[in-house]
Amino acid sequence: GERYQQLFIDEFQDTSQQQWNNLQPFVQDMMGSGGQVLLVGDAKQAIYRWRGGDVAQFMTLFHKGLQKTPGFELRQLEENWRSLPEVVNFNNRFFTHCAEILSGDPLHAELYSHAFQAPKKQAEGGLVEIRRPEHEVNTNAEFSTWQAGELIALLKELIEEKKYLPKDIALLYRSKNSAVQLIPQLQEAGFQVASEQGEEMESCAEVRFL
Repeated sequence: GERYQQLFIDEFQDTSQQQWNNLQPFVQDMMGSGGQVLLVGDAKQAIYRWRGGDVAQFMTLFHKGLQKTPGFELRQLEENWRSLPEVVNFNNRFFTHCAEILSGDPLHAELYSHAFQAPKKQAEGGLVEIRRPEHEVNTNAEFSTWQAGELIALLKELIEEKKYLPKDIALLYRSKNSAVQLIPQLQEAGFQVASEQGEEMESCAEVRFL
């Protein structure tokens, strides 16, 4: 508090209780001596619960814990300048739906009900599409086969019909295991795939043979 007068903590939604307990003396010291503290986070993006991240702490802190603190100001980013309108509007509909089905969980229902953003990017376009199996899938192997078939058909449509270049297409996987299962099937279908897993020596057939 004697050396620094400004404190900035980003991704606060993933802060654990222990981390926040360690930081509070600095926060209190700075705010008590005229300094400024900026805490930034998005509770919807909390992904570190497995290592102690406590999103409830973040939400409770902003909605109840700091409201009586002198000089406290809560700002919500209500405009989205990053994504295309179709993507932003999909998110608005999605989180509104989440708020409705989570009505029995007041904390998260309140979070999702305030997730609306106005798209500010001038360009038109963007697409969000959700595909689900038309038949019942009972095993991971069956789902992987269905997923690979859908992905291969989609890639062919993008490249052959809509004239996208392969280098402009990126695939995001839920986990490395998903990538390991899908990449060989994409390669067998004739697609060249650049991936972290593909660059590993154990992915090379010649190395495995030796």
